[in-house]
Formats: sequence, structure tokens, C-alpha cells
Amino acid sequence: MITRLILLAKNDADLIPERHRAEFWREVVFFNIKRIRPFLFFLVVVYPALICVVNILNVLQLPDNDRLLVFVMHLLLLVEALVLLVFLYVRPLYSPDDVVRYHEALLKFFAIGKVLSDVVFMIIITITKGHPVFFYLATIVWFSSLLLLTPRTSALLLTGMLGAFIGVLLVFSPTVANRSFVMEGYFGSVGITLMLMISSAILFRRTAEEFCQRKAVEEERNTVATLNAELSAAYEEADALNKELTLRQDLLETQAVEIEIINTSLQELNVDLTIANTELDEANRFKTQMLSIAAHDLKNPLSAIIGLAEIASYDIPPDNAAYPVLRQVQTTAERMNKLIKDLLDSAAMELGNIVLHKHELSLSMLVIGIAERYQYAAAAKHQHIELAVPEDITLFADYDRLAQVFDNLISNAVKYSPQSKTIVVRLMQRDTVARVEIQDEGQGLSAEDQSKLFGFFQRLSVQPTGDESSNGVGLAIAKKIVDLHGGRIWCESEPGQGATFIVELIK
Repeated sequence: MITRLILLAKNDADLIPERHRAEFWREVVFFNIKRIRPFLFFLVVVYPALICVVNILNVLQLPDNDRLLVFVMHLLLLVEALVLLVFLYVRPLYSPDDVVRYHEALLKFFAIGKVLSDVVFMIIITITKGHPVFFYLATIVWFSSLLLLTPRTSALLLTGMLGAFIGVLLVFSPTVANRSFVMEGYFGSVGITLMLMISSAILFRRTAEEFCQRKAVEEERNTVATLNAELSAAYEEADALNKELTLRQDLLETQAVEIEIINTSLQELNVDLTIANTELDEANRFKTQMLSIAAHDLKNPLSAIIGLAEIASYDIPPDNAAYPVLRQVQTTAERMNKLIKDLLDSAAMELGNIVLHKHELSLSMLVIGIAERYQYAAAAKHQHIELAVPEDITLFADYDRLAQVFDNLISNAVKYSPQSKTIVVRLMQRDTVARVEIQDEGQGLSAEDQSKLFGFFQRLSVQPTGDESSNGVGLAIAKKIVDLHGGRIWCESEPGQGATFIVELIK
């Protein structure tokens, strides 16, 4: 039976989850001490009363020796109760969280003191011929304060008390003639012991189950509280988001109205701009037409002046004072004639009147011919034009327009290169692309100059090195011609490092 109760105690302890066991034992200690405290107060009141009734008044009419023994017993039990009360109030308990090892040791001390006091009590009652069953029934009152001990501990205490009681009976019991007295003591004590063991085990199991249920309810309550808090936070967040969305929606509606107003204004501005652009296009076209008419009207008189100056130069000897003036007139007329030609080309491009007359031509011969034409101008500045034309390259293009492009590029290289520099003209072929490079050792071009290099009437920071003239339309016309041929033209340069103009044409 005792073994089964010990196993039951082990199973009861296993009911408690590991995470809650420490808390459970703290509660067991707390409620045991809570039960002991009023019980000890009761004993502190009862024992003096018993001393008065039994010893002083001698109501039971005990002999002097027996009365002395009973007095000593009551006095020892009173001292035990007082000592335990003092220990309890040295470190009082207000909740299970206050339980420490001190209180656990105090509970063990109380259990051991109870066993010893019961043994003394049994000896005194047996010596004084008191009935042992009435004595053992008194232990129920003592043990009532320890019903929350584990079944294992209860079984060990009760077994010890039973053994001590039977030993007392064997040593101090009356003669064999009074066998009924002894048998009543044996059977009564064994029955009471078994009853207390079973009740202790049942109460402990019920306490453990109630603790587990309470903890499960607390955990569920905490879980529900956590979920409620999360749900509340989610509701608050959703409410905040809804408010923010509402504000954003209102803002978007306001912005939509503003955008609609702006779009209406932009549409009105676009209409005005379209009208203004149309008027500007018409004015620009009119200006271009007037410029073209004026240039065309000036071209014939200038051609006549050039022709007459050339004829006159044959009739006037070089040592004549009029000869230099005549040559200056001729040079100025030729310069004006070139400017007029560029203005006519520019006007034609703006009006879209340029028509390419394409046929198969030798790009190599075209580039070589133009380079050789500028050898005299280069030699006048002690420059050298170097040709790198490894093969004869042909393509389908407008000969006169391409000649105009390379004439402008090579003349610029001579015009903007310092004295005694080399100008390199390269011609190469890459797959279906013909590439021409004109490289000089001039002043180079800044990033700002390169950004406006191919615009009409642009003035750059670099200047011709021999006081040559520049009208600012040559490169713009060259780019237009290359674009009409489906090619590309660009410049690679750094300030102080010269410039390389590159033209790529589809064969």
C-alpha cells in the first residue's frame, strides 16, 4: 500500500508541467504555513488551559507522578508551538512569491517536531493508562495542518508515527490480561494511518489538478488578452490607416482638381504656343526666303567683280601701285562669294530645298584632291598635310556636297592650327562604313565649344591662327549634308590637345 501511494505521489507530481513546478511548490509551502499559523495560535491558547485544568485543578484526579509527566508534556508542546510561531513571524509570508528556502526548512522542522511530540505524547498517555485510540485520534488534529504535503512525504511521516506508536505500545502497554486494550491500539492506529495516507494522496492529486486547471485557464486568459491586445492594436492601426487613406484620398482629389486646372491652362498655352510657333515658322521662312533672294541677287554682281578683277590683273603689272589694291578687291570678292554660297546653302537646308544627286564616286580621290588643294595654304603657314589613304574606297553619294563637307573640315584644320604643325587626313573602311578622320595639332576644343560646334552662326572660344575669316555656318552645313547621306559626324578633342573630326558614311 505504501509503495502504491509513493508511485501515486510521483504520478501526481508529473501532472505539473515543468515550467510551473517551482510555482506549484511555492504555493504548497505557502498554504501549509498558512494552515499551521492559526493551528499554532490555537495550541498556544489550549495548552495553558490544559495545564490549568489537568495539573492545577487536577480535574482528572491523576496521581502526583502522572500529573507531573502530563505537565512536562504540555509544557514541552507549548514551548514547541511558541518557537514555531516566532520562526513564522521572523519572515512572514504574504503571497506564494515570498516563499524562500527558509520557509521550506521551517515546514520540515515543523513536521519533525510533530513526530517527536507525538511520540512523547504517546509515551505519557500510555504510562498514565490513557486509552491509546483517543490519543491517536488527537493526531488527526495535528495532521490536519499538513494535508497538503505530497503523498510520499505524508506516507513517510505517518509510517514513522505508526511505528513509534506501536513501539510505545510494546514497551509501555499493560499486561497480557488486558489484551483488548492492546488490540484496540494496534487496529485503531493502523486504520487511522491508512485513512490519513489515502486522504492526503487524494487531496494532493486534487490540488495538483486544480493548479493545472487554474494555470491552463490563466494561460488561455493571457492568450486571449494578448490576442485582444493585438486585435485592438490592429484595429487602431487599421483605423489610423483608414484615416490616412481618407486624408490621402482627399489630397488626391484636391490635386486632381489642381491638375485638371493646370492641364486646362497648359492646353490653352499649347494652343497659344502652337500659334506662336506657326507665326515664327512663317516669319523664319520669310526671313530665309528674303535672305536667299538677297544672296542670290548679290551673287551675280560679285561674280562679275571677281571676273573683272582677274582680267584687270593680267593687264596691270605687279610693280604698279594699283596691283595690290586690285588683288585685295579680288580676295575680298571671293570671300564674300563664299559667304553668299554658304548663306544660300543654309537657306536651302532650312527650306528643305537641297536635293542630293547621288552616283558612284571614289571617296579616296575626292579626299586626296581636296587635301592637295589646301597644300599651298598649309605651306604658307609652314604646315604639312599628311595623307593616310591605304586603298581606293567607293560609295554612292553626292560628289559636290561631300566635297563641300571635306573642304570645310580640311580648311578648318589649316585655319585653326598653329604654325609648323602637321594635319593628318586618314581614310579607312570598316565593314560597310567608310570613315574619314581629319586630325590637327591645334588649340583643342572645350566641352562647351563641342556642345555648340555644329550649330548655325555659333562663335567658339578658339580663333584662327592666321587672321583668317570665319562665318560660323560651315560645320552646321557639313552636318546637314552628312545627315542627308545617312552618316555621322562628330569631334573628339581636349583643350590643348588638338581636335579630330570624324565622318562615317554608309557605302
